[in-house]
Amino acid sequence: MSRKQTPHELDMMVLMRSAAFRRFLLRVCSHAGIWRSTAGADQALHMEGRRSLGLDILTEAAAGLPRATSIEHVLAAILVESTPQETPDDDASHSSDT
Repeated sequence: MSRKQTPHELDMMVLMRSAAFRRFLLRVCSHAGIWRSTAGADQALHMEGRRSLGLDILTEAAAGLPRATSIEHVLAAILVESTPQETPDDDASHSSDT
């Protein structure tokens, strides 16, 4: 019996099937310098590199939105997706049962 896949795993399956998404990841890897050696780098530089990569990823994502879109617009779109939508209370829907 196999375990149920998480929403994240399902999302990534769909994305990884897309040649366009794989090209996006290649650009991200290029921005990140994944194929370059990091020997001797201190923690501060490592963290700044990660921050910079995050900004590069947001810049890449902005390419999928209408022209003249900034990183702030991408952040707003991400926050909308990550914010649960309000739904009626379950208790209110069951109150007519009593």
